[in-house]
Amino acid sequence: MTRQPGTNMMPPGIPERTEYNPLPDHEPGTTNADKSKQLLQDAGKTNYPIQFLYAQDDPVSVDVKDAIVKGLKAGGFDPQPYATTIADSSTLRADPDTKINVRSAGWCSDWPTGGSWFPPLFESTNLKAEGLGSNYAVFNEPDVDKQIQDIEAAPLDQQNKLWNDMDKNIAETYFPTFSTGYDGVAMMHGSKINNMKDDNVFAMPTWKDIWVSQ
Repeated sequence: MTRQPGTNMMPPGIPERTEYNPLPDHEPGTTNADKSKQLLQDAGKTNYPIQFLYAQDDPVSVDVKDAIVKGLKAGGFDPQPYATTIADSSTLRADPDTKINVRSAGWCSDWPTGGSWFPPLFESTNLKAEGLGSNYAVFNEPDVDKQIQDIEAAPLDQQNKLWNDMDKNIAETYFPTFSTGYDGVAMMHGSKINNMKDDNVFAMPTWKDIWVSQ
């Protein structure tokens, strides 16, 4: 397994990232169905519906859907999977009128900084006229918009720490998203491929350093 449980929204490998647990009383990667049911009962939200997409033409997506349904039921939720296809899933996910309340996505950093994560996910200007962009939580907080703009205008050598602080602040203050995990990549290469290393930010080979022997 190359996957590890999620904590921060910003993934490992980003400079000055300091790991935190957004649920400090819960061990990442573990489940507690009884605690989940109790929390829902305390909140008056027993059988709260969780509506999410899955691709019915993808056997892996179907298996994942079945596992999610089983886990949500055990935790006291009412899982309501929404069947779609691989071709249509991205369009439906970005459509604010799609009848789902949990949207999942993932990507690798375009650059090793929080600037690859927080503006796309949380800046209100990323809400498109005809869709959600990548702001799947429909998150719209003027204070966060200003903080993003201030960080982008700060000296480069200060930005990574500021993004890290924002990561924790958004989770503790608003909790609009949650990280389920970080996927790794296992890559094979031939014996004449030299100096192949995996870039821990981009999750791909460091192409500029690779060379081939005759």
